[in-house]
Amino acid sequence: MAALRHMLLLLGASFFIACLAGEVAGPPTAPVEKVAEPATSPVEKVAEPATSPVEEVPASSPAEGQSQPTPTLQEVLKAKIWAIIGSQHYQWVIALFAIVFGVAALFDGKAFFRILVCMGVYAITFTLVLSELKISWIGGVAREAKYIVSLEAGAFVAFAAHKGWDGTQLLLGLAIGMYMFQCEQAVAQTIPYIDVASNHSIWITIVCTLMVAFGVWMMHERYGAGRVLGVLCPLLGGSLIVATCGYFWMLACTLPQLGKVLHVTVPPSDVPSVFEFWYMIVFPIHSHAVGFFNFTNKYIEIPPRSGNKLDIDKALGLIFWAIITALGIWRQLKADSDTRAKTNDALNVRLLSRAAGSPPNGLAPAPAPGSVAPAPAWAPIGGLAAATAPIADETGRGVLPSNDV
Repeated sequence: MAALRHMLLLLGASFFIACLAGEVAGPPTAPVEKVAEPATSPVEKVAEPATSPVEEVPASSPAEGQSQPTPTLQEVLKAKIWAIIGSQHYQWVIALFAIVFGVAALFDGKAFFRILVCMGVYAITFTLVLSELKISWIGGVAREAKYIVSLEAGAFVAFAAHKGWDGTQLLLGLAIGMYMFQCEQAVAQTIPYIDVASNHSIWITIVCTLMVAFGVWMMHERYGAGRVLGVLCPLLGGSLIVATCGYFWMLACTLPQLGKVLHVTVPPSDVPSVFEFWYMIVFPIHSHAVGFFNFTNKYIEIPPRSGNKLDIDKALGLIFWAIITALGIWRQLKADSDTRAKTNDALNVRLLSRAAGSPPNGLAPAPAPGSVAPAPAWAPIGGLAAATAPIADETGRGVLPSNDV
């Protein structure tokens, strides 16, 4: 009953959120009127640019050359992240973090996801607080104190997300459900006849409710998180482990002793980054091969002498990724199945105990008022024991009889 009550509350919240989303998504019907208005004078629109085609081109090009758009916060943050990821000085730190996160994601997806979310909340809070304090905290002690305050704020919000993990999972499910709803709407706009129905409020309410409910089911560990994360986390963990192993092997090839054995010399500047190895494995079609065999210019032709080169580094990376991921998925799905079986068995035991009239903790039920409670197992039979057997009073508790037996 508790699980049913929770699901009903989730569906009710999802319906309320979907209604709000319907109100927000309502205005897209307005652009239809704007497009229909200028349709009454097509001749004027065609004739206007036709009179001065030469004037428009020079007027637009200098404006574009003079006004250089300022980079957004997302572009600046992306450039800084790329600079850190591609830097050779931080590769060993990135490799250590990648191997730790990869092993954690491979063995326990739910715990890894919880840690990852808390770290993300910490990083976002720290960045937001620091960006606000940088404007005003610029003198003396405030220059160093702003970092301490940002660290405290990030730690507090991350701790709150960890302690209130049930609510955090609901918010994550809401975010993922709304993202899936936006993707569904984008696809629906490209399909004839469905694009008209997808703008209706009933469609938006029903579909958004289902998407949010499905997102909550995916993210909540009481429902489907064990199965969903049991597949996604091993995929990520296996790719990180294989990419890190490839980087460490190339880094080991820079040692002179190993280079003599392999008859190859790899300069440290030619060692690819961990991200390049990971990108090669996860996106094999759109990426270039990196690794030992690519550095030594070795490949396989399939069929022989056909000119079709098969990159050995990509093939080995995909094979090891598939093997490690399959083992991780099997382990996590099996553990989740065992956990759900134990939970169902415990629930069945409690239900059977209630149906039989005995409490679920295995203790004997309390005697009815006015009845004689059973004698303890250690008491002698007959005589004094029978005379001093406790009798239940109106409250159900055993009391000793009076001495006039």
